[in-house]
Amino acid sequence: MTRLAKASIVLLALAACGPGAKTSPVIPTLPGDGSANTAAPKAPADNGNKGADDPWAGREGLIDAPPPIIPRALDLPRVDAFTLPNGLKVVAVEMHQTPMVSVQLAVRAGRVDATRDKMGIEQVVARALLAGTSHRTADQLTAVLDPVGAAIHAQSSYENTLISCQARADSWQACLDVIPDVVAHPSFPKDAVDAARLELAQAAAARRKDPSQLAALHFQNLLWGDAHVRGWAASQRTVDSITRKDVVAWHKKYFVPQNAVLAVAGNIDGKRLEARLRRAFRTWRKRGRVPARKTYKVPDRQRLRARVVDWPGMQVAYIRVGNEGLKHTDPDFYKAVVFNEILGGDVGSRLSRRLAQTGGGQAQGSSGFDRNFDVGLYVVSAAAPAADAAATVRAILHEMKALGDAPPSQSELALAVTHAIGQYLLSMETSAELGNAVLAAALHGMKADSLRDYPLALGKVTPEQAKAAAARILDPLAPAMVIVGDAKKIGPQLTAIGISFDTVKHSDPVGGWERAPKPEHSKEAVAKASKILAKALEAKGGAAALRGMKTMILEGDAKGVIRDPKSGTQKFTAHVRRTFVTPDHMRRDIARDVGGQKAVSGIVLAGNQAWAFEQRGNKQGAGELPAELVEALKQQLWRDPGRILLRHLDKGTTAVALPDQKVEGHPCYVVQVRRADGLASTLFFDKKTYLLRRQSYRSEDSSAVETYDDYKTVGGLAVAHHRVTTEGPTQFDMTITNVKFNVNVPASLFEKPKK
Repeated sequence: MTRLAKASIVLLALAACGPGAKTSPVIPTLPGDGSANTAAPKAPADNGNKGADDPWAGREGLIDAPPPIIPRALDLPRVDAFTLPNGLKVVAVEMHQTPMVSVQLAVRAGRVDATRDKMGIEQVVARALLAGTSHRTADQLTAVLDPVGAAIHAQSSYENTLISCQARADSWQACLDVIPDVVAHPSFPKDAVDAARLELAQAAAARRKDPSQLAALHFQNLLWGDAHVRGWAASQRTVDSITRKDVVAWHKKYFVPQNAVLAVAGNIDGKRLEARLRRAFRTWRKRGRVPARKTYKVPDRQRLRARVVDWPGMQVAYIRVGNEGLKHTDPDFYKAVVFNEILGGDVGSRLSRRLAQTGGGQAQGSSGFDRNFDVGLYVVSAAAPAADAAATVRAILHEMKALGDAPPSQSELALAVTHAIGQYLLSMETSAELGNAVLAAALHGMKADSLRDYPLALGKVTPEQAKAAAARILDPLAPAMVIVGDAKKIGPQLTAIGISFDTVKHSDPVGGWERAPKPEHSKEAVAKASKILAKALEAKGGAAALRGMKTMILEGDAKGVIRDPKSGTQKFTAHVRRTFVTPDHMRRDIARDVGGQKAVSGIVLAGNQAWAFEQRGNKQGAGELPAELVEALKQQLWRDPGRILLRHLDKGTTAVALPDQKVEGHPCYVVQVRRADGLASTLFFDKKTYLLRRQSYRSEDSSAVETYDDYKTVGGLAVAHHRVTTEGPTQFDMTITNVKFNVNVPASLFEKPKK
């Protein structure tokens, strides 16, 4: 939702407190979702601590480190594997020491399988998957699970869609009653798909507003480029393009039993398991071929690539530096685990020690890498005061180079191995965690023995092997580098140390394919647009009549809907009065009943100033709007559905014809009108009447659509008396009851309220 939409909602006083968020149980997740780099260090705190003044600096041996772990193979239960008649592969672990059973089904359908224009479809599918089946509603599914304390979840990752269910050993049949039905017969109700799209769009917008996550998104894009799936990010634009038809087609293509792996772990009867699973999954039938996954070329390393994402006024620099990594099955995988622990995997790592002595000692950093079936990334993540950005970058590059130049000491290696094994042991304590590990191994084509022998493999890594793997993966001469922060503070620092960079605004789309200038259109498309607009002007009432419209007052009744995944759907009714005075004055008054009392709120634009006001009973108040909202209101004026027909005649504005489309079954001509500064609207004209049926445009992070119908002639101009505006989670449906042109409008309507 845009800041302007939020302001409108505040003015309407429609925001209501929804139910408190429920605490969700821990959900087993598959490794390697391609976003490990989004976990980042906290922003440095300004606590006055200086690395050079650290009283503990250089005083080693105050606390003895624990002795290194002697690597031993884990004592794991036997892993059984078999395939059901429908082609579903099963891995099972019998663990009678636990009272629980974990059932996890992974379908090989993730972000890697999405197309660039529909990024996020895998998340929409996962979010809507549990909304009901052809046999049961969502409430009926819950009624099967809740009485026995079972819980089911669905989520997507870079590689897979995971449906997981946990229950007690005496009642885990409930999981087998629900999971096969959900994966084989989901109904994907439209309202559930719409809610999933809304939730995804809000999550995508939230990531754009978090500087740490924004740094991660830009790093992926810079490293992999616009031609690689890892370089693409879900946005409002891609989410808007996803339809229920796309969701159903995705499910039909990928959700086939031969394209999935089922893991069952816990207190089960292994002898009866196969027969039990055959019965449970008998309705999920084998069909078609397993869809082939598209492969993407790993970009060549040629030179250092740097991008500064300009966020004016930010006091912290969020830094990402790294390269392409390796596959989960790469022979150097275990060596990478070890050298990563040394570089930035723990609080005692080289990075943490080095950054504590860099600049003001406020920088923090860590490192990590993806664990996918294909080549992922290796990234160092750091946060530092903006003034220390370049010093932090130099420290990171120095440590990357040092690890590849010389082997670590035997004691440093032993500590890294000890920590890595300890973390591994902690991740294998429950039936769900063990089932998750077994499932990941099966999906990546690894033997179950690799789980048992993981500590042994780490223990075999030598200092020379760690050095060689680091030299292969870490390339301080040709990394990708992204810094989110104030470009005026950071840019000169990078220039001073010889790093050239490109700059993008933090509000710009992440992908270059969305940021790139629009391609030039053919003369034919421009000429066609000119003819369409000329006929549209004639149908409207003529250019002279439009230019002669100096004032306009519209009144009508409106119904609104605000959908929010957390607080639910809120509805309202209001009487709306809109007043326009050319060229740059606009006022919107919204009257509604609040608790039996009349309340009026609104927004006023007067040239380069704007304010919001509200009056309820004897109480009233007003506040000036910030510059970005003033600009948003000016854009609203530019897009007025009447005068937008004249905009292509303005200097610097272009109009081109796009491919014809249908709007609610009506064939329409499509024309895009674009101002020199990039502001644009796409107009849809009815082919029979040439009247405007729809207008679509982007507003900040979201897309908006306005539809028009019920045209009536007023003062020689055709005016749509029914208008619906949809922007993000908000829909505004207005029926116009009164229209006046060129009437006297008191100047006092646009006077700034006195304090």
